[in-house]
Amino acid sequence: MTVRMQLKGLYHTWRVREDQSRVYYYYAWKNGPRIHIGDRLPAVIADDHPVALAFRKAHDDAKPKRAEGFVSGLIADFRESSDFLGMAESTRYQWRRWLDRIEDEFGALELGGADMREFRGEVKTWRDKWKATPRQADYAVQVMVRVLAFGKEAGKLDFNRAAGLERLSKPNAHAELIWTEDDIKAACADPETPTVTAFVIRLAALTGLRRGDLAGLTWDEVEASEIVRETNKGRGSIIARIPILPETRILLDEIKAHWAGQTVQSTFVLAAPGGTQWNVSYMTQAVKAACDRSGIKRRLHDLRGTFVTRLVLAGLSDDRIAEIVGWSVKAVARMRRTYCSAAAIAKDNVRRLARKTRK
Repeated sequence: MTVRMQLKGLYHTWRVREDQSRVYYYYAWKNGPRIHIGDRLPAVIADDHPVALAFRKAHDDAKPKRAEGFVSGLIADFRESSDFLGMAESTRYQWRRWLDRIEDEFGALELGGADMREFRGEVKTWRDKWKATPRQADYAVQVMVRVLAFGKEAGKLDFNRAAGLERLSKPNAHAELIWTEDDIKAACADPETPTVTAFVIRLAALTGLRRGDLAGLTWDEVEASEIVRETNKGRGSIIARIPILPETRILLDEIKAHWAGQTVQSTFVLAAPGGTQWNVSYMTQAVKAACDRSGIKRRLHDLRGTFVTRLVLAGLSDDRIAEIVGWSVKAVARMRRTYCSAAAIAKDNVRRLARKTRK
């Protein structure tokens, strides 16, 4: 008996070997376990083919183990709810890790125990495992609060004992960091920084797109005066309309010229070294490596703030910028006060000094 190779969720990538042949990597789902490496799989395979068996096993292993009346059962219900499935895939990927950790720690606890006052202290103790990395600790609590809120709304819990736990990280401690032009030049000009990584840095600074949207951006989404994309935020329900600045157009033409002479032609604007779509984690690590080599204490996400400052200096209002990048108006105003006002003051001081010198 045979089945068509249309296993739902099957994901694959490929790269070019030195002899110009291709090697394929197949995964049970995107960011899931790898189940095949080698030549491209045929369109039709036997249902007892090792890949078909590995695919089914991976999905069976990933199915949540439901235990009604226990925290593990609540987590299983949450995984199948619209609360979870309505998140962007990149968000679900991160949340799965924390749901697994919550289940490992509290899965065997009866829901009645989660309603007891003492449970709050247990959650706090569990959170403090990551106190050395406050943002991770706060992420742990964020997921726990959402799961317990889901249980309360479903009538399975009377209280959300994790709600209101104090944050360990400082709010917006990193949100107002940006890359300077010198930072961008240093990271991109480093001899060890691949051209495709430099393209990521430069385009991120000129579009403000999130990592997943940078990786998924296609040429079909690049129009004459703006980039129009269904973002990964909100499972495509949010449309980003990014104005194409003159320097953005120059960069897009440069990227096209780079790939024009290559054997592999990609539909993605930012293709990885082999011409394939970037894996978001690899993209992040590639930019981090460029920063580490150049001594730049910034990350890929900080380029969104860099783009915001460009739009401020271009004369756009806070409301319009917030609409473009998906920030709150308050966050844009804070960025304006922190960077753009200081830049304008410095520029004015230079202008005044030059005028005095001429006199």
